[in-house]
Amino acid sequence: MAGIHAALSWVKKHSPDARDVVTVAVDTPFFPMDMVEVLASHRKANADCPVICSSGERDHFAFGLWPVALADPLKEYLLNGGRSIKGFFKDHPPVIVKFEAHNGVDPFFNINTPEDVPIALEHFAKLRVQ
Repeated sequence: MAGIHAALSWVKKHSPDARDVVTVAVDTPFFPMDMVEVLASHRKANADCPVICSSGERDHFAFGLWPVALADPLKEYLLNGGRSIKGFFKDHPPVIVKFEAHNGVDPFFNINTPEDVPIALEHFAKLRVQ
């Protein structure tokens, strides 16, 4: 949450015309190439809401489109002891956008352990077949 706040605050200060910040996890190599475009298409009807990715039965909070306007509410939430993204979402409910698996690969599969590397290589092979 603090990282998202830092990004929103930086953009608010240094790029005042920007409306949104995109966040992604660096350990997730297969996220959709059109993710930003898809999230932005949901932004039009939901200008003040975070737009968050989902796949399977899981929401992926690290993948989202965040309105810069949430910088101050997020700062207040953090200063009041808030730490949970779900806690923040109680007052700022997100729009959840579902992404489907492609060739059996969850687009938000992340690599956390050495054991995940061979799985990632298998996924890469499945996706290269296209």
